[in-house]
Amino acid sequence: MILYSSVQKILKSDNGKIVIPEDVFKFLLTAYLKTVPFDEAAYLRANPDVDAAIHRGELKSGHDHFIQVGFFEGRDTDGKEFDEKWYLKNNPDVAASVLRGEWTNGKMHWLSVGRAELRAPSRALEPVYDSWRGFCIT
Repeated sequence: MILYSSVQKILKSDNGKIVIPEDVFKFLLTAYLKTVPFDEAAYLRANPDVDAAIHRGELKSGHDHFIQVGFFEGRDTDGKEFDEKWYLKNNPDVAASVLRGEWTNGKMHWLSVGRAELRAPSRALEPVYDSWRGFCIT
């Protein structure tokens, strides 16, 4: 019952939409991120500054950095989620821009703008991104 009354104080209904304070939203995302599979070694390879900070004793781990900061900075996890050939084939506008030299490759496009545009990075993740696009675009 305490949790329910706390939630009622935090959430506000506005024309059928729920408004969540930023700190609550971040708390919910970080709680979720703790449950997602994470490749520590790959993250540190993709983010040498994080690796160096860990060795200097400034950070606890790459996983902790990703959960608290890296996700919100849009850091590359260097995971297996990106498929260059698939991405370029399914995003001909990006393939054309890579050929024109506007992007080094499709992954650079995806990291810089593609994921914010909810473009799927691979066939395996296409259903997830389709769901998000359907949810976010009303």
